[in-house]
Amino acid sequence: MPSPVLKHPSDRNAYIVTGPTSGIGRRTALELAKHGTVVLVGRDHGKLDEVQKTIEHMGQHAVSVVCDLSDPASVRRAAAEIVALHLPIVGLLNNAASCRCARRRTRWAGT
Repeated sequence: MPSPVLKHPSDRNAYIVTGPTSGIGRRTALELAKHGTVVLVGRDHGKLDEVQKTIEHMGQHAVSVVCDLSDPASVRRAAAEIVALHLPIVGLLNNAASCRCARRRTRWAGT
């Protein structure tokens, strides 16, 4: 997927929000949109589009970048897309909580 193209150049501050499709991430993205461009980073393209349209309906600007933060290749691709936007990034809210931890069994001495 090619990098999103901004509808108009912006010298406003830009903020990256991961996990912006619900809860605290969504509310934060909507608030930050009042102060600059918001880069919405998440796994679900449809949900990202919905948040982006909500922000644009408010007269603000947002860009969606699809990314699975549990996949290093997806993160590298998303980072390259964000860099290619040439936005003045001044903030990041890493709201996504994705952790696939293997449960380990620990053998205690004497058991």
